[in-house]
Amino acid sequence: HEQPELEKQKTTLLAAEDELKIQLEAMEQKLLVDLSASEGNILENRKLIDSLNELKTKSQTIKDKLTESHKLQISLDSQRDVYRPVAQVGSKLFFTLLDLSRINPMYRYSLPMFLDLFKKTLAAKVGANSRRPSAADLQSTLQRLRPSSGLLLPSTDHPGLSLLRS
Repeated sequence: HEQPELEKQKTTLLAAEDELKIQLEAMEQKLLVDLSASEGNILENRKLIDSLNELKTKSQTIKDKLTESHKLQISLDSQRDVYRPVAQVGSKLFFTLLDLSRINPMYRYSLPMFLDLFKKTLAAKVGANSRRPSAADLQSTLQRLRPSSGLLLPSTDHPGLSLLRS
C-alpha cells in the first residue's frame, strides 16, 4: 500500500546523480590533462581556452542538475516519511504479539500471519474508500487492528513491559 513509484523515482534519481558526478570527475581529469599538455603561454593557447570555457559551461550545467536532484530527493524523502508512523505502530504491534509467546506458549504468532492480518486490515480500509489511503487513514486502521485481532494490545513504547503490567 506504499507508493512503489516513489522508490523507483528515488533509485532513478540516485543513478542519474551518480552519472553526473562521474561526468564531472571526467571533465576535471580532462582539464588537468589539457593543462599539463599545454605549451607556451597558457593565456595565448586558444585551444586550451576554448576547452576551459566548454568545461566551465558543462560543469555549471551538471552542478545545476545536481542541485535540482538534491531538491527532488528531499521532496521524495518527505513523501516516503509519511509512512514512518504507520511502520512504527505496525512494528510495535508485531513485537507485542511476539512477546505474548513468552507469557504462554499458546500465543505463537508468525510474521506471515501478522502480515496477512496487516494486509487484510489495510485492504478493508482501501476498499471502503476506493482511494489511496493517507497516513492518518492508515494509522486509524492500525488502531482498529487491535480489537480485530482478539487481543488487548497496549499502546506503549515498551510492549514487553506493558504485557507484564497486564
